[in-house]
Amino acid sequence: MTKVRDIYRYIDQLAPFDRQESWDNSGLLIGDGEAVAEKAMMALDITDAVVDEAAACGAKLLISHHPVIFHPQKRVLAGDLSYRLVREGMSVICAHTNLDVAELGVNDCLAKVIGLEDLELLEETGRETFYKIAVFVPAGQGEQVRAAMARAGAGSLGEYTDCAFLSRGEGCFQPSAKASPYIGRAGELTRVEEIKIEMIVGEGELSSVVSAMQAAHPYETPAYDIFENQGVRRPYGLGRVGSLYESMGAEEFSLHVKEALDTPLIRSNRIDKRIKRVAVCGGAGGSLLGAAKAARADALITGDIKHDVWLEADRMGILLIDAGHFATENVVMPRLRGLLQTRFSGVRFLLAQNSIDPVVYTF
Repeated sequence: MTKVRDIYRYIDQLAPFDRQESWDNSGLLIGDGEAVAEKAMMALDITDAVVDEAAACGAKLLISHHPVIFHPQKRVLAGDLSYRLVREGMSVICAHTNLDVAELGVNDCLAKVIGLEDLELLEETGRETFYKIAVFVPAGQGEQVRAAMARAGAGSLGEYTDCAFLSRGEGCFQPSAKASPYIGRAGELTRVEEIKIEMIVGEGELSSVVSAMQAAHPYETPAYDIFENQGVRRPYGLGRVGSLYESMGAEEFSLHVKEALDTPLIRSNRIDKRIKRVAVCGGAGGSLLGAAKAARADALITGDIKHDVWLEADRMGILLIDAGHFATENVVMPRLRGLLQTRFSGVRFLLAQNSIDPVVYTF
């Protein structure tokens, strides 16, 4: 049986909650981590309409991007959404700014929908800690352990995977009378030809790699070391910048964005130029205009743009496209659903049909 905490922990691997902004409130915000999850309703925002839909189909877990509890609450009263969720016995996991900066998160999905290639970070906000794991394995089983660790995420750096250093040596041990040794006998000192496997692993994959190593290792008690790596740090951050396969005129590109995001309206400034290099930031990313300029972007796609940012974009000569907060972030929900459904086949993950843009456009 899959529990709420299992899903929470998997989301934490995909988009570590400790990478959320200091002002954010992501995580398991309502409910019971030990509750069994059979159906989960997913939405960009948790609204009464979404809760109605979840209740109608029997979903007791809701997963959203925007936190259902954002500002500190001094009281919870009848009529409050959080009060209703508790009364309904529902659990709520919210992944907000941690999902913004995650690989395959909001901004990677937005860039993919637009058709950008060769993606780079737009603004670095932190660096992921890496570890080196070293494990000692009998020579004949070294490859099966290395391969299991690689499948779990060890040995990946930049454009390379399966990176490992292997060295041969002699290991010795003496099993106790209570041990069940794979090699050797209780009470006898045993010497074995072993391989030392050294691989780097990101913080988010560390627990999975250790579990995979232990499952593949023939020894009853594997010997291994874990060290924090001071030489390798993987950056993460807000927004992405990449390139179109072919350049487009500003008007043509604006229409392309509108169609790609399936939104009824976009706003753009009066810039007449060819568009090739494009920066994106889901939600409200007007503050990244300077970063877009520094990244030599011809255009920036985001939402919730303020008047002064439009003026600054004109001065910089950057095509600025406001495609709306909802449309630029909702692109992540199908991707997240797919990852969760693949990982937890016994749980039914549903995209809420009532998760819609709260803005009505009048033409």
